[in-house]
Amino acid sequence: MTPSNPRRGLVLALIASLAISFVGQAAAGGDSLVSHGYGISNVVEVGPGPLVSVSCASATNCTAIGVGTSQSFRVLEVNGRWGTPKSFSAPFSESLQSVSCPSVGNCSAVGYVGTDGVGVGVMHQPVVASEVNGIWGPVTKLGVDGVGNLSSVDCSSVGNCVAVGFNPVGLTLSDSAVYSIEENGVWGPVVRIGGVGNGGLDSVSCVTSGNCLAIGGSTEGSKSLPMYSVERDRKWSPLNEVVSSGAIGLAGVSCTASGECVAVGGSLNGGPIELSFVRGRWGPIQRSISPVADSIFSEVSCTQVGNCVAVGTAGSLYDAGIYAIQNGGRWGKVNIVRLPNSGLLLQSVSCPVPDYCSSVGWAFKPKSTLQLGVASVIKSF
Repeated sequence: MTPSNPRRGLVLALIASLAISFVGQAAAGGDSLVSHGYGISNVVEVGPGPLVSVSCASATNCTAIGVGTSQSFRVLEVNGRWGTPKSFSAPFSESLQSVSCPSVGNCSAVGYVGTDGVGVGVMHQPVVASEVNGIWGPVTKLGVDGVGNLSSVDCSSVGNCVAVGFNPVGLTLSDSAVYSIEENGVWGPVVRIGGVGNGGLDSVSCVTSGNCLAIGGSTEGSKSLPMYSVERDRKWSPLNEVVSSGAIGLAGVSCTASGECVAVGGSLNGGPIELSFVRGRWGPIQRSISPVADSIFSEVSCTQVGNCVAVGTAGSLYDAGIYAIQNGGRWGKVNIVRLPNSGLLLQSVSCPVPDYCSSVGWAFKPKSTLQLGVASVIKSF
């Protein structure tokens, strides 16, 4: 099993091989952990493997999914306390990549299984799992072998979700973007999206049901090109370039009820970036200055226009986690989160309300292959 989907590292070279885990608390002293009145709580171990996605239906009530040695697992935060990890039920070794929970006890998760039956391989088959009224069903396959990998899911209401991903073609991983729609609890077929070049989709966020923005990328020679597709009234546009420059890569996107979206990622010079998508147009690239080189944002969550939280990692060896706060449309400084004798990646973040977010990821001890899931809270003081 792999901690993150195999295409994301190809599109965003700066996120390649994100294999980090840790145990303990945020280090005392050192870099400031406060920005715009927000700070990060202690980072705690909550899983036996990397946590790759989190979704909060309300403040202090969240679901995170992670990748174990042979099976994906889930762990719940209830009233601010993380529970015991539980494995998903599946007759095969799968890798769930993303979860979305429109209400407490009702979630959908997506991912893939390799055609070799062990969760890895060039060709993948998409899988889904659903929680209804607090009870998770088994992980099931969509379509036939080789259809693709579902990287991200967003649910506008219970049983109504959209998932995006990619279909790797051949040993070169020359991808094609794909999507699948869940309506009233039933998943439809995995459909390919045409457009510019060969690319896949890594993250999706929906304003309303049937109206979403998905971002990803493609590789063209030595360049990594950021790509996007828009769903309007349940019809997806062809894949297109965000910008003509190959100097950036995008990893996460979040849209608000007003229809404005924010995407985050990194630049080839090692700095985290943000850019907005408003009324069908991309704004200019905003570059955040990180006190640590080789920093990149992996995901973003916005509660309203101009108010978002982005998380990620910093350092060539993923030495520390990072986060930044957008407040009133302005991004604050990049904050560093260090752990004693461990690297750290904050992989995913979910903000159900403006003053409370849960973030998950993983850490690792130097020269160790052991990976442990971790969680933290970013909130106002």
